[in-house]
Amino acid sequence: MLFRSNSFNDDRLAGEYVTFLIRGRLYETAANTWAAQMGTREEGYLKSNWLCNESFAREPSGSTFDWRITPVAGVQVTRDSSAPAPGGRSLRIEFPGTTNLAYSQVAQAAFVKSGVYRFSAMVRTAEITTDEGVGFRIADRENPGRLDIRTRQLRGTSDWTRIQTVFQVPAGTSLDR
Repeated sequence: MLFRSNSFNDDRLAGEYVTFLIRGRLYETAANTWAAQMGTREEGYLKSNWLCNESFAREPSGSTFDWRITPVAGVQVTRDSSAPAPGGRSLRIEFPGTTNLAYSQVAQAAFVKSGVYRFSAMVRTAEITTDEGVGFRIADRENPGRLDIRTRQLRGTSDWTRIQTVFQVPAGTSLDR
């Protein structure tokens, strides 16, 4: 295995170090460490895109700055190559349809500075019959009262639809979920 100069030899070790830095509230250092670890695998990360592995092109590493998918009984989560997304993949979440779940077990932290941001995602739904649909929440990890944005939700059946929102990150917010 090759070792890169000034970087970790694997994503797991880099992810553990990033978690250590986050616990010390060294958010920018943590994000830059993860970006260095990603190297050419994530060309736009922290430059034009603040989400790592945004199109699920790679298997999620489980790092704070990559997708974390927490298993839930009865919910099946897989990467899907049939999506028309850059990177050629999406995330397929299948619910059992027997209960109304408040599912929020797919998450990623993003290092941000105060300013205006645009969140955008392509979503496709099939037979969502619950009172709440599929949408996204962006919140300050330390203080959701400072920033808590929710996108519109899709219900029923819909072809690929763009969900997007423009929002202001206030001073004092550094790490969003």
